[in-house]
Amino acid sequence: MSTISPDVTVSPSSPLYITDTNNQFGTVTVLPGGQIFVQTTAKISIASLIKSTAVLKAESVQSKIGDINILGQSGAPGVNGQAGN
Repeated sequence: MSTISPDVTVSPSSPLYITDTNNQFGTVTVLPGGQIFVQTTAKISIASLIKSTAVLKAESVQSKIGDINILGQSGAPGVNGQAGN
């Protein structure tokens, strides 16, 4: 049985959350201010990723958060010059 991966438009009001069960996509279009949050160790499939370069009138200051954000728990801090986990 074959399934078609959905096309997704990512906007400030509709971010994309990529998870263990939501990780297969057709065309993903990221509008200005749109964000993708990745929280999975599973393989991710995006057939085509398009980032719109249009400028919104209301967008005078860009967010300091990136377009694609990897989420997860922090590792242990380093000790005595040794790297943490």
